[in-house]
Amino acid sequence: MCSSSGATKPGRRATSPQSRSPTPFDSLTKREQEVLSYLVAGRTYPEIAAALFISEKTVSTHVSHVLRKPEPAPGAK
Repeated sequence: MCSSSGATKPGRRATSPQSRSPTPFDSLTKREQEVLSYLVAGRTYPEIAAALFISEKTVSTHVSHVLRKPEPAPGAK
């Protein structure tokens, strides 16, 4: 017997993306987010470049863009 409930299915979000608060990461491109995740994990520029199939100069450019993007003020929406 299967019963249907109003519960969220596994792997699905309970809230829509529009209902969540913005984060500093929303202003980053997908690639900038990827590079940042590797940096946070302690990877070097050459390691990141190899993993993403890009040059070290491109890694450096992505890092520069991340550092230049303004951080939202506390409590800003």
